[in-house]
Amino acid sequence: MVNPAQQLLADAQSRIAELLRASPAADLERNLKALLAQTFQKLELVTREEFEVERERLARLQARLEALERHLQDSAPGGAAMGAASATAASAPGAPTPTASHPGADAAAHPPANPYQVPPASGR
Repeated sequence: MVNPAQQLLADAQSRIAELLRASPAADLERNLKALLAQTFQKLELVTREEFEVERERLARLQARLEALERHLQDSAPGGAAMGAASATAASAPGAPTPTASHPGADAAAHPPANPYQVPPASGR
């Protein structure tokens, strides 16, 4: 059997909850939540878990890229001499890559700042 005091508290709680649901404060809260959700969606935020997954994926891709660069350097003529230089260059972000001894190698090693800009023709 329910205690009369407990029944009175349960009734008061249900009435207060009903009043809050029907009050303008509840409408304001719903509108504010919708506005915040819309703003967050426009910002294209990601969760910490999604961020960590992408971070691990990037680390794996960087390791694969470095392994491929070492493989290419080792299989190229004179690869042993260039292999050490490429490992040092690959480890430093933004470091220039070693250039080959053919015309236009400088343009390939140093791409233009604008990726849509055509590099100047060499030898003209």
